Amino acid sequence: MTGARSLDWAVLAVSLCNTMLLVWLGLTVLLNAERRTWGLWLAGGGLVLAAGFMASHSAILAEGIRAASAGMTFWWHMGWSLAVVLPFSWYALMLWYAGYWDEAGAPLRRRHRPWLAMTALWALGLVNVLLFANPFPSFDRV
Repeated sequence: MTGARSLDWAVLAVSLCNTMLLVWLGLTVLLNAERRTWGLWLAGGGLVLAAGFMASHSAILAEGIRAASAGMTFWWHMGWSLAVVLPFSWYALMLWYAGYWDEAGAPLRRRHRPWLAMTALWALGLVNVLLFANPFPSFDRV
């Protein structure tokens, strides 16, 4: 990574700590809920997916920038895929929490309907680009 052992150790420790905390929090949300609504599954699943992003971050940090392999390319693409999906899931979760889907004619629904459609199309388009166009180079070319 940087060559400074104490800095490398600290960065990797923070990344692994974030990974463990997100796994713990996601499983706590999923396993301790009394009513399992789709919003709760979205919240817990989002936290577990965020843990996957941090796991890819930790793997890339642990191997180092100069270690180019098929495994590093996997973690590289996984991290970018989750970086696209997670913001949209967070937006949908905030709409659920605010009561977007509770009432059909609510002002919140009228205000956010075009934004939700636009962000859903953007997220779907970006996922399709990641799956079919492969816009990011492999890790060894970076």
